This record gives sequence, structure tokens and C-alpha cells, in this order.
Amino acid sequence: MGKDCTTLHRIWKRATQTMSDVWCGKGYPPTLQKLAEKYKVDKKICRKCGAKNAIRATNCRKRACGHSTDLRDRHEMEMKSGKQN
Repeated sequence: MGKDCTTLHRIWKRATQTMSDVWCGKGYPPTLQKLAEKYKVDKKICRKCGAKNAIRATNCRKRACGHSTDLRDRHEMEMKSGKQN
């Protein structure tokens, strides 16, 4: 049981260090940033139904929009709406 507690303590300490780096303005480590971009940013969005698709998709994966070919990159909306500083 003692071994599990020390392992959990090390994991917690490492997670706290990473988050304190983020809060102090050092940013995320490059590996975490690249991983986050893969799952959140590098997507295509269907213009008809709004579903997220893979970056290499040519058709939407949803049946509701009839597997539309009208896809856009995820960045396009952020630039148009003026959210970029």
C-alpha cells in the first residue's frame, strides 16, 4: 500500500508542476500542445450539420446531412468571428 501512495504522490507532484508552469506563463510543453492540437484543432467541420471530421476527410461522417462534401477547416470560423487577438 505504501508503494501505491508514493507513486500517486509523484504523479500528483508532476501534474502540479506542469500546471504551475502553465499558470506562471511558461505555457504547455510542446508535446502536450501538439497532442491537444491533434484532438481539438486539426479537424474539419461540416457546414451543414456541424460535425467534427478528421483532417483528411472529404465527406462528412454523418448521415443526417447526406455525407456532404461541404467541409471547412476549424480555424476558418475563429478568424472570421474576430476572436483572434
